[in-house]
Amino acid sequence: MASWILVLTYFLSVSSLFGNGMVIYLMAKRKRLHSSANAFITSLAVADFCVGLFIIPSSHARNIFSGYQNLRMFSSFQYFLFYSSACNLCVVTADRFVALTLPLRYVAVMTWSRVYRLILTAWIIPLIVYLLPLAWIFSSSPETKNICEKFFIAFLLTLLEFLPCVIMVAATVRLFRISCGFSRQTMFLLSQLKFNHPNLNVKGLKKHRHRNMASAKLISLVVGLFVLCYVIEMVASLLRLLNLSKQMRSSYFTKELRFLFLIANSAVNPLVYAFLKKDIQTEVKRFFCRHRHRVVNKSVAELQKDAGSAA
Repeated sequence: MASWILVLTYFLSVSSLFGNGMVIYLMAKRKRLHSSANAFITSLAVADFCVGLFIIPSSHARNIFSGYQNLRMFSSFQYFLFYSSACNLCVVTADRFVALTLPLRYVAVMTWSRVYRLILTAWIIPLIVYLLPLAWIFSSSPETKNICEKFFIAFLLTLLEFLPCVIMVAATVRLFRISCGFSRQTMFLLSQLKFNHPNLNVKGLKKHRHRNMASAKLISLVVGLFVLCYVIEMVASLLRLLNLSKQMRSSYFTKELRFLFLIANSAVNPLVYAFLKKDIQTEVKRFFCRHRHRVVNKSVAELQKDAGSAA
């Protein structure tokens, strides 16, 4: 592994642990954040946290343990982590899609029981993928292993890489068009209200408009980064499936480089929440302001104590 890739991978892993750990901590401690939308984000943060925590140790373990079975299961475990993040991101996108397309029915549609079922599904699907290789890795026939590997790669490429990207991009485009249309309607309504009722307070309407646009921007940015980070993995899987140039795969699509982009996706997600999701942004500011005030008060108390001792 090139030294710069190794250093950047470690940095992104630590960033993923810190950022997602902060999101999980705030979600657990702040009751103001206990909502169905944030439940999906918490599940995604847990998946991204696990990516930062286990990917590098499992990569080192693959280098220590030999044998086809060990390597296959370690590789499947790594992709279980990545696909858990991808499936949870699909669920987050679906939640925002329902919130923006069915705003009046959102509470009735997205009940807590449905939220729990969707989150459970987002973890069960990658777990099944992780366990699938057990069906053939202990086979004594190399031809059987080769055929099963081909079908497995095709399954991963189509159902867990390409299809989620297409669905999430289509949903995001639809969300953004709806949000822009709603924003134009709201601006027209605001101009009419201001003209007819100059003293009318329209702050609530403006706030609702800004919240919808922020939600659309949040999903657009997260999905865009997801697709960008998964493009290299999809191309590498396609080359391997078609038995194209191994030299090309080893030169431009090394496992280390592909993992670097996948880890980057997990590291960037909490930064997007902190900057674009208003309720989390507010709690992050409160957390750091409270910590800073605590440090300042402690320093002042120590100075007063030293002054009293000197007197």
